[in-house]
Amino acid sequence: MFIDEPLMFKANNFSKSDLSKIAKYINTVSKIIKDNGGIVGLHCCSNADWGFLLNLDIDILSFDAYEYSKEFASFHNEVKNFLNQDKYIAWGIVPTLNVQALEKSDIIHISEKFENSISELEKYGINRDTILNHSIITPACGMGILSQQLSEKVAILTNELSERIINKMGK
Repeated sequence: MFIDEPLMFKANNFSKSDLSKIAKYINTVSKIIKDNGGIVGLHCCSNADWGFLLNLDIDILSFDAYEYSKEFASFHNEVKNFLNQDKYIAWGIVPTLNVQALEKSDIIHISEKFENSISELEKYGINRDTILNHSIITPACGMGILSQQLSEKVAILTNELSERIINKMGK
C-alpha cells in the first residue's frame, strides 16, 4: 500500500517538532499496514528532504526520478543505508507531470535518464547491482491529467524500460 505524501517538498519549512509528528504519523500508518501483512510504499512527486523520507519505516520510496534524480543522489548515504536494509526505490523515470517532456520522450531518452540516475549513485560507491536489484520502474506520478494516448505511452515506456533492464541483468 502506498502513502501519497505530496507536501514533503516543504520539509525544510517544518520545525523539528512538526517533522517528528509527521514521522510518527507515517510510521504509525506503516506499522498498521505491516502488522496486517502489507508492504509499505511512500510516494512523493516533488523534490523533498530525501534523507527524512528514507529514514521512515517504509519498504519502498517512490519518487519523480525524471525531475529529481540528482537531488535524490545528494542523499547517497541515506540511499545506501535504505538499500542495505533490503528496501526498494520506485524510480518514477517516465514523466507524467511534465507533458511536454513526455511528448518528446522515447525509450532511448528514458533509458538514458535512468542510466544517468544510476550512474549518479554509483559515483558515491553504491553498487550498480544493489541498486538494480532494489529498483522498480514506474511513471513519475499518476496519469489523471493525461490523455488516453499519453497514458498508453507512459505504460509502454515503463514496460519497455523494465524489460531492457531485466534483459541486461540476464534475468
